[in-house]
Amino acid sequence: MDPDPPSSAPPEGAEETPSVAGRLSPGRVAELRSRARGCLLAGALGDALGAPIEFMTLPMIRGLYGARGLEALAPAYGRVGAITDDTQMTLFTAEGLMGVGHVPTSVHYAYLRWLDTQGEPGPRAPGAGRGHDGWLVGERFLHARRAPGNTCLAALERGQPGEPARNDSKGCGTVMRTAPVGLLPHPGTGSEATAREGIFCLALEVAALTHGHPTGQLAPRPAPGARGPGSPWVSSQRR
Repeated sequence: MDPDPPSSAPPEGAEETPSVAGRLSPGRVAELRSRARGCLLAGALGDALGAPIEFMTLPMIRGLYGARGLEALAPAYGRVGAITDDTQMTLFTAEGLMGVGHVPTSVHYAYLRWLDTQGEPGPRAPGAGRGHDGWLVGERFLHARRAPGNTCLAALERGQPGEPARNDSKGCGTVMRTAPVGLLPHPGTGSEATAREGIFCLALEVAALTHGHPTGQLAPRPAPGARGPGSPWVSSQRR
């Protein structure tokens, strides 16, 4: 497998974003990696906890687990702690954010590699193809279908890399995969007024890859207390 990051040509007129790691000190990179691991692990555990009851009503949950509901990991998809489709897409979001060039295009190519893990067809990235532009697609444990959202599947099958989805979906399927965007210390192209604005704008662009309606794109907007580690808000709250 090609170890190089994906070569992501931006749509005409789009600005490129330089590598985040290239602008940080070694100590800052180590801190960011630690925070990223914690974020991804906590999200994966939360998804695994909720997976057994994802499609249940409250009476069904209480009927199976008692009045307090589910309080510990339970079997889902044939095992305890199974990785969900939400975790899969979160990991591929993170991989796409580590690419070079136009960030939404890089993330889109990563989503196409995720689409491969679901056994679905879709447009191919230029050059060697989707399977050679990232390493996550080579992890066989991620090649498992865990009830992925129909909107995400359809948008990726029909769309073009880096371009917004051509649908009118207002769904919340963008929320579950957006956490890695908030981990970037200096997202955006540099034209945004603040790091918070950069996080917000990039989250919108990533959401638009699968959800065409503004409501679906605004769903993953960063909430107070969920800022990137490089933002002024987080820095002030850590003191």
